[in-house]
Amino acid sequence: MSGMNYTLEKNSGPPEWIIDTRATNHMTSDIKLLNKDSIFDSDLYSGKVKEIGRERAGLYYLLSHQNVTGQSKNAYVFSVKRSQATTDQATIKLWHNRLGHVSSRVLCHLFPSKKSYVEDIIGKCSICPCARQTRLPFPIKSPSFSTNPFDLVHIDVWGPYKVPTCDGKKWEVTFREDMFPFKATMDTQYQLFPLVSQELIKDNALETFQVPTIHSNQTVEETSQGVDPLNDDIPVVPATLTALVQDPQMQLLKYHKGALLSGKISVNLIWYGKFKPSQRAIVSDFITSLSSSTPSKTNPSVAQWWKTTEKYYHLANSKNTLSLNLGKQVLIENYSLGKSLTQKQIVQLASKGEQRDAINVVLTASDVAVDGFCVNRCGTHGASKGAVINGKTYKFAYIWVGNSETLCPGYCAWPFHQPIYGPQSPPLGAPNNDVGVDGMVINLASLLAGTATNPFGNGYYQGEADAPLEAASACPGVYAKGAYPGYAGDLLVDKTTGASYNAHGTNGRKYLVPALYDPATSSCSTLV
Repeated sequence: MSGMNYTLEKNSGPPEWIIDTRATNHMTSDIKLLNKDSIFDSDLYSGKVKEIGRERAGLYYLLSHQNVTGQSKNAYVFSVKRSQATTDQATIKLWHNRLGHVSSRVLCHLFPSKKSYVEDIIGKCSICPCARQTRLPFPIKSPSFSTNPFDLVHIDVWGPYKVPTCDGKKWEVTFREDMFPFKATMDTQYQLFPLVSQELIKDNALETFQVPTIHSNQTVEETSQGVDPLNDDIPVVPATLTALVQDPQMQLLKYHKGALLSGKISVNLIWYGKFKPSQRAIVSDFITSLSSSTPSKTNPSVAQWWKTTEKYYHLANSKNTLSLNLGKQVLIENYSLGKSLTQKQIVQLASKGEQRDAINVVLTASDVAVDGFCVNRCGTHGASKGAVINGKTYKFAYIWVGNSETLCPGYCAWPFHQPIYGPQSPPLGAPNNDVGVDGMVINLASLLAGTATNPFGNGYYQGEADAPLEAASACPGVYAKGAYPGYAGDLLVDKTTGASYNAHGTNGRKYLVPALYDPATSSCSTLV
């Protein structure tokens, strides 16, 4: 601890110091050390009480233990008093910052006659919302890495949100392990609610799942960020976390005995809205790069990345394999259905491509809104009944991907744009110098992998059939080794342009493709 040798008011007694540990959160794993109006500071080795802090005006006054017990009359008193000095707005703002961006409740205790100033300062403070809702980045060089799914290497608690989620939750907990990072929320009663791992719990992939203990001396990888330590509306509650383990006999993505796409499949592109020829070339070259019959001259390649999907066919004992090739392209530049589309209209557009032995990909321009776009999705894939051929109705697979450059690049084009939430790492250079379309390639690659391995909703997936975890979505935010939330991984960098990528394609292209879940190793597989 350190203090400033200043006092808020002149007096003839010993100087009173403001003690600031410069910690955002002051937590303890022992609830017995806390009560409504005091805190006991004990020696961690002997367990003896060293100091007692009395609560007054929203702050703890640390008194010398000797002075409390009467053993010394000359011990200094460490305390904070209400300021009798100048109470202009600048002074109040200074103490708001100096005390660690305390809440308005605390400032009103210190400056009871200046409540209007306090509200104005809190409302204009740019640090407060960031500190309360944004985590610090994880260290780039972490000493801990997981080697198997559910090897826990990181816990992070952040919140509370000023506005709760739709079901009333205000806290978010992130459990990170390199294979499958996932999140959960906590309500105000400190019960844990997993967001994306409900099916893992149902399938007993997790033996136990409880709130983690947070200690005041933990590193940035372990402690929560931004909770107001002086706000007694948020009690400190100790809890425990037991190991997260996976049954080695279980595959994360279950095979539901349905058909997989096989044989020679054409990928038809339906362009809806205005796209430049150069933008269309980026996507069409990517589709061409998927085929091993047109290998890239340089490795790692897009074709190598796609080979991971073949392992799903081997597990399903399928003798057939899948070969993708670029099919026909349809241009709809007159916005015939308008600039706000429903999912039903997406299927209508997808049906304009050939429907047999094909995947029809609908690509919407940056000025086109689609139901759910930028809210909870960047694209979708599915299947629909097609035309009757020789008296038989065939299903055809379709994909939709939107260009997010205008509407939400931080949501659908990361890491080529600053993320809209979470760790704020600098954006990477897009390999084809087009943030929107390079982001579309990432999402298209993910959905192609999901379409190949789960085309009709009964292939490989985990979770609910209408919101499945699939080959690429099982590895969110992972593009290379060393990836963690907010960091895409140790990618290759173009020496000329500075752009980041992990795969080479045809015509000298470079692309960023997502990690795929490898069923043979039960891990997220990356090219670099």
